[in-house]
Amino acid sequence: MSFNQEKLREIAFEFFYVLTERNAQQSLSSGTGTAMWIAIYLIDAGQVLSAIALPRYGWSPSILIYLNKFDIFQLIFSFLPQSDNMARSLFVTAAVVVMLTILVTVVVVRTLQMENVSKEWPVAVLRRMDVLLVSTIYTSTLAWLLLPLQCNDDSYDTTDTISSWIRGEDAPCTPFGPLEAGVTVTSLVLALIFTVASTATSLFNFEPNVLSQAPAVRFTGRVEALWCVVRTLAVIIRFAEARILQLTCLVATCIAASVALAFHISILPFHSQVFNLLRGAILGAVVWFAIASAVVCSVSGDPTGPSPTMQMSMSIMGLV
Repeated sequence: MSFNQEKLREIAFEFFYVLTERNAQQSLSSGTGTAMWIAIYLIDAGQVLSAIALPRYGWSPSILIYLNKFDIFQLIFSFLPQSDNMARSLFVTAAVVVMLTILVTVVVVRTLQMENVSKEWPVAVLRRMDVLLVSTIYTSTLAWLLLPLQCNDDSYDTTDTISSWIRGEDAPCTPFGPLEAGVTVTSLVLALIFTVASTATSLFNFEPNVLSQAPAVRFTGRVEALWCVVRTLAVIIRFAEARILQLTCLVATCIAASVALAFHISILPFHSQVFNLLRGAILGAVVWFAIASAVVCSVSGDPTGPSPTMQMSMSIMGLV
């Protein structure tokens, strides 16, 4: 291994080490710490379930209202006056936050490269951003970054599109039009960076870190990385318009959540029965919601959709 490769490996190890150092040292013995992480998991799970349980899959309004109570942002938005520019505001907020996180990450990596240990504030800021963006509001942040692609969505006003932001209120939605393409491509690049970085953080925060063997550690990389994949698929489901793409993502979500649940049961990574049961229940709920939505997606009629033979094939896939 060359000197540059060795140096890069050391910087990467140090980066994930300092990012998770405090996590491994924290204790869940206090009631406040336990309540905080339970709230984080429920907030995170609520966003995923509300992204899978859409009206187009036959979920009743009473169930959706109940699920929205677990989605912290849906709950907050229900108390706020409706705005014609809601989608635009959410996209700008998510883009700014992600770009700031990228900037702080560059500062931390540069600090480690220069071996300037006196600057601790970038690491402290990045740790809090990691807990906020990756552990708590990943699903909503990714969905907001992809709002320029939204032309027909169940959650937002379909007139609040990227074309209406740029070309006027009555403009038809063309995310890749001449004027809109720059914003759309930027949003896709930010979403890709955010997804890859979050998945890598979920995995490498724990796998190569010597502190992953500490008694107080609460995570394993395989389970957390697969959970990040499940959340990403849940966002794609919401934006997918083609029936076959919706079904494919639902089946993939079910498979990824099932594998994560199997890893979770075999590892039981949390040193607390409460957290083992909570994470297992969340993964089990995602599997059930994905199966139910896939079955409805595969058998529901659509005069402009696939042929009866294709629908039968899709039905079998959904049932499997």
